[in-house]
Amino acid sequence: MSSIVCATRAGEGSRAVQQAAIALAKETGQHLIFLYIIESRILESLEEPMRPYVRTELYWLAKSLLNIAENRAKADDLSPSLIIREGHVQDEIAEIVKEMDAGC
Repeated sequence: MSSIVCATRAGEGSRAVQQAAIALAKETGQHLIFLYIIESRILESLEEPMRPYVRTELYWLAKSLLNIAENRAKADDLSPSLIIREGHVQDEIAEIVKEMDAGC
C-alpha cells in the first residue's frame, strides 16, 4: 500500500493541507508521512561561520512544526511518520514520494 506524503511548513495553508492529508489517511487507511524540508539555499546564502547555528535553529523549528502536525494526526488516531530533509524543496519532495511509493 502506498503512503501519503504531506509536505508541510508553518502557516494557515499548511494546517489546511495537514487536515486534508489526515482525512485522506483515515479514509483510505494509508500511512501518513509529514515531511519538512529545510531549503538548502537559505544555508548556502549565509556566511560559513553562521551556517551551523542557523541549521540547528531550522532543525529545531522543523521538529516543532512536525510535532504539531503529529499531534493533529494522533487526535484522529493516526500514527504518522515524521521526516526532515535538507535540500531543494522540489527535488526533495520528488525524491521522498519516490522512496515512499506515495500516490499522487
